[in-house]
Amino acid sequence: FGQYPMVAGQVPKIVQLCEEVIKIDPSEVFAERFKGQCLYMVGDYQGAIRSLNRTIELDETPESYYYRAMAKRKASDQTYLDDFRRMMEL
Repeated sequence: FGQYPMVAGQVPKIVQLCEEVIKIDPSEVFAERFKGQCLYMVGDYQGAIRSLNRTIELDETPESYYYRAMAKRKASDQTYLDDFRRMMEL
């Protein structure tokens, strides 16, 4: 999000839009991942982890593991290192 500073103030609205998309299509991986990134950005680390867990179920990507690892680290979940390892394997 560093390259998109104008997005920062819109996070609650973006999360709401992502949830609307996910309600219509629960397999929409981009919306789920973006929701997780936004939740991380506002400090809802547990929410971010839940969203990114779903993202990883839908499509394992290094990006999803990276953001989940960062959220886990902020939430003091020591399994974040496992996510970094998996990210490097992909």
